[in-house]
Amino acid sequence: MFENGNRWNRLISAYSIVIIALLLLLHGNPAAGNGKIYWTNLDTIKRANLDGSDVEDVVTGLSNARGMDLDVGRGKIYWADESTSKIQRANLDGSNVEDVVVTGLSIPQGLAIDVYNGKVYWTDTFDNISRANLDGSDVEDLATFPQTWTDTSDIDLDLSISTDSVTLSAGQTGIFNLDTVGVTINITSNPGGAGALHAVLGRTPGSKPPLPDGIVNVSPDKFWTLTSSGLTGITYNLSLDLSGVSGISNFNTLKILKRPAPGSPWIDVSTLPGVIVTYAEPIITVNGLTELSDFGIGSDSDNPLPVELSSFTGVTTTDGVSLQWQTQTETNNLGFHIYRSETPDGKFERITQKLIPGAGTDATPHKYSFTDEEVVKDLTYYYYIEDVDFSGKTNKSHLLEVTVGKQKVTVSKQGIKTLLIPLQFALLQNYPNPFNPETWIPFELSQDAIVTIHIYDIAGRLVRRLELGNKPDGFYISKEQSAYWNGQDEAGEQASSGLYFYTIQADNFNATKRMILVK
Repeated sequence: MFENGNRWNRLISAYSIVIIALLLLLHGNPAAGNGKIYWTNLDTIKRANLDGSDVEDVVTGLSNARGMDLDVGRGKIYWADESTSKIQRANLDGSNVEDVVVTGLSIPQGLAIDVYNGKVYWTDTFDNISRANLDGSDVEDLATFPQTWTDTSDIDLDLSISTDSVTLSAGQTGIFNLDTVGVTINITSNPGGAGALHAVLGRTPGSKPPLPDGIVNVSPDKFWTLTSSGLTGITYNLSLDLSGVSGISNFNTLKILKRPAPGSPWIDVSTLPGVIVTYAEPIITVNGLTELSDFGIGSDSDNPLPVELSSFTGVTTTDGVSLQWQTQTETNNLGFHIYRSETPDGKFERITQKLIPGAGTDATPHKYSFTDEEVVKDLTYYYYIEDVDFSGKTNKSHLLEVTVGKQKVTVSKQGIKTLLIPLQFALLQNYPNPFNPETWIPFELSQDAIVTIHIYDIAGRLVRRLELGNKPDGFYISKEQSAYWNGQDEAGEQASSGLYFYTIQADNFNATKRMILVK
């Protein structure tokens, strides 16, 4: 039997391997001797020097902290605790522990910080990749996987970031070329001591309203962050290379914007006292700056900078391939077309007969969807979105890859019907999770099968057996189709709070997942 046999022992061993896995994170300057390693062993976050010395507890008393990342610039540790269903943070020394996101989470696991845009991203083991501001506000679901979900317990961000820096002696001035990030800095006054100047090139800075008067969008292609260590009171001229920035029609009407920190409103630098802006395409130079900050590219109605796309996902459904995308901002956006190819470098054909209407000019997020019904089983398709502005100019999104499930053709009095069915058997995460007192267990069958679901407690004792009988192939995702557990055991008694395991048996396929009952 499962509750007494080797299979249960293997299950426990597998989860033990996951539990003892460590997350290693670095911060500081190793050359200066102040680097640190941070890691979590689930109930405690620890740190040590880079050589392993001076191990110390930083945050204690946690339940099951897995995903973790650092925001060194703001001096914070962030982590996801899957047992308490919270995103939390603390100072780098472990003080001032506080909740960041506490609602709407099931079992958060992976976590990553976008320090340049002031965002925290996380994965949830049922159906979401989400993000929020670093203080937990403005929670957004970026991607959902209701029918093709497999466990996602990690996340990382490709922010397309480059960095460069220059070291200055006390009082040193002059021109410094930071070619890696497309920046030239002319320091005209340096009354302080020695130090270093750092420049970071990033993408998708965000267009947090209100924008300066006359500005309708901020380019998602480039923005820069300038910081320093040891420098005070400098005055400088800044030249920015805008090569590769799309959507520019009238270069000389572009605006350079600055903000003190991610999430702060942008300011037009030309409105600052003593600042002069000059243009020599593709370079814009700002003279007379005294503060280091973020710098972005602003556009007016003359320059329809591209739509800022925050997510683009696709999943196989019974109707075809469901494409979903979200824009962060839109400028003069007439609408969208979808293009598809069977190879990433092949010929792409438009599959939308009519333009999907856009939001025009709007600095707030908008969600869109389109279902591609003309797909063939087992094939992989590549999609991109083309946004069209009111003048007819277009911009393309990144490529999205989707593999289609198998097809099933049925004949009845109503005619011939073609449905997509899963490529393979799958057991999905229950929802809601944690739950009280009832939950639904979704699954997928690639062929007809007799389905049984067993539920076990943490000690491996059988709690409940759900006999679902002979089920045809298909997606069993909705509450009407999923397996249902009312939280009771075989005797009809309500199960106690705690961690439970559920396993599916469908012909030769079996799989196991976890769920949490809370009261």
